Amino acid sequence: DVSRALMVVLDRLTAPQRVAFVLHDLFAVPFDQIAAVLGTTPAGAKKHASRARSRVRPGDDAVAPADDASHQQIVTAFLRAAAGGDIARMVELMAPDCVRDVDATLVPAGTPVRVTGAAAVAEETRHFVDRIRCSAPMRVNGRPAHVIAPGGHPSAIIDIDTYAGVVTRIAIRPIVATDVLEASADQASGKCDL
Repeated sequence: DVSRALMVVLDRLTAPQRVAFVLHDLFAVPFDQIAAVLGTTPAGAKKHASRARSRVRPGDDAVAPADDASHQQIVTAFLRAAAGGDIARMVELMAPDCVRDVDATLVPAGTPVRVTGAAAVAEETRHFVDRIRCSAPMRVNGRPAHVIAPGGHPSAIIDIDTYAGVVTRIAIRPIVATDVLEASADQASGKCDL
């Protein structure tokens, strides 16, 4: 179904990227008008549209990193900063418009399921240091990810997208029966008690 495929692709974009991409590329709205909607400059609106275009292009690195080693280095540095509560380092490793999505069943009631912006994501991430410390690198459905495994029991997946050397999206979801988990060569124990 084309509409479902489009929604999957658009879900990989941040809100400003979606707005700029859809308004400009699909409806030919000028960037100065898009900038007013987004509360940014026309140059900022162009940048959002450009990033969106690069992320929706088939085979794009933001969706499937071409270099797993480079991707994993960025992810490892980010998770190390997160586990240590180093907000400044987390912000440095994220794109300014980074997005964190989490399944509502994994967080306390009232916790937002979507947080946008590097500073907001970093600040919010520090509340979940215990879960980050219980994660281990694995391949999930063929992609590099981190699995949260309190007490050694896998419960959730941290899927981090990177592009141009920075974290662009963090998605946290429960493990489902169809997920295929494969141990990573550098897998830590990932065992801890929450």
